[in-house]
Amino acid sequence: MGFEIVISAEEAIAKARQVLNNMGLSLHFLFEVIPGREELHDVWYVRAHTAVGALEVVIDRSKGEVLAVRRLVKKVEA
Repeated sequence: MGFEIVISAEEAIAKARQVLNNMGLSLHFLFEVIPGREELHDVWYVRAHTAVGALEVVIDRSKGEVLAVRRLVKKVEA
């Protein structure tokens, strides 16, 4: 059983911008939108560079709900 995609990539970018602006992170550059799957949700991963580093906003593609905002950290090997 598949999910119906209601929110487009462009709408996901707009929603991610709104979330980041509400967090006070108005200076950001969106660089990647990736379709994916998380638990029982079809999602858009919208990744952005901000003053505090790279962030990822996870948005449910069928409902348009923001599921998570995560800071992306590069792994450093010793």
